[in-house]
Amino acid sequence: MRSTNVSFLTILTIAFTAIGFGAIAWAFIAALGPNAASSAAASRIINLATIAPGQTHIIAFRGQPILIRHLRAREITRRAIQLNPANPAFVVFGGVAPQHFCLLKPTPTGFTDPCDGTRFDPLGRPLPNQTAAAQRALHLTIPPHRFLSKHALRLG
Repeated sequence: MRSTNVSFLTILTIAFTAIGFGAIAWAFIAALGPNAASSAAASRIINLATIAPGQTHIIAFRGQPILIRHLRAREITRRAIQLNPANPAFVVFGGVAPQHFCLLKPTPTGFTDPCDGTRFDPLGRPLPNQTAAAQRALHLTIPPHRFLSKHALRLG
């Protein structure tokens, strides 16, 4: 009888210890997740109806400038690739040049890096026939985004 009581108490102790460790681990893992305030700041909805064709908006998102360009009709037909099948009239990319981390300046034909003069087309690709440093330029970064409708964009 004594061995039955001891083994029952041993099993009971191990079970309660496992449940206790599980409860502590559950609370710790739940505390590691983002809270409601940071989740709300992680994404931003942009109204695209205010951007006219050929115009570029610069928006600060997560401490970085984001360029949103509404392409003209001739720019849409001229480009060889389809970046956003959901909304082909808009392109979205980071507004910092990859080589020198300078803020890009919008121009009528695309964008220019004021630090070294590298020129980018409206899709964020480096233009050919530039200096050797400019030819080594990387493409501009594309932030995480999704088109919610024809006139709404979610960043993040």
